[in-house]
Amino acid sequence: MARTRALGGARLRTGIGALAQFGGAPVVPCVILGSDRLYCPSRWLPLRRVPIWIAFGEPLACAGRDRRSRVEFEAVFARKLRVLARELRATYQLRNEDLPMPPRLRRNGA
Repeated sequence: MARTRALGGARLRTGIGALAQFGGAPVVPCVILGSDRLYCPSRWLPLRRVPIWIAFGEPLACAGRDRRSRVEFEAVFARKLRVLARELRATYQLRNEDLPMPPRLRRNGA
């Protein structure tokens, strides 16, 4: 996975830590691979099956109410997402073309 993507090591968008703090509830990490194949209607119309892989992690709670706790939570959350993605890739022997791609690349038949 390319480093420019969140699952490849790029930084996640901020906000999930704030949601965990303000909501006071644990957040379940989830990775979905393959849903980008739906960008190209010819892959699923008329009613074709498109393989999609989904993995859920253990719920994570943000320990504190300060900025530092939020930043630490987001770092742990990002690591958990990457672990889930690696597990999906290993378990289902996914190839590079099974991994997320931008719409412009996926539409071109990748």
